[in-house]
Amino acid sequence: MTDIHFSDTLEDALQELMMEDAEYVLLKHVLSKDESIGEHHHPLANEWVIYSAGTLEITIDGELKRTTVENTTCVKIPAGAKHTLHCLTDVSYLVLRDRSDETVYTSRT
Repeated sequence: MTDIHFSDTLEDALQELMMEDAEYVLLKHVLSKDESIGEHHHPLANEWVIYSAGTLEITIDGELKRTTVENTTCVKIPAGAKHTLHCLTDVSYLVLRDRSDETVYTSRT
């Protein structure tokens, strides 16, 4: 089951997700409409996709979620879960991981 939650602002989302004094990895991605990230997983890291505008299709272990947002949305991807991402609009988003980990691609698209 996919864990999706909404926050009023990016700062609120990060406050809700992050524990005080813990170390995290934060990445910024910018993708154009119709761009995709192929199926991959992170063996040890839980991951959250955080974005504030646009439409994404995220598939996590075969479960497709299409989300259109106007406020800050966080989608949790559990450690080890195979996932893909496809942009239906231009999207700038953050990826938060609870630890440094490798990215293992099943295939490249």
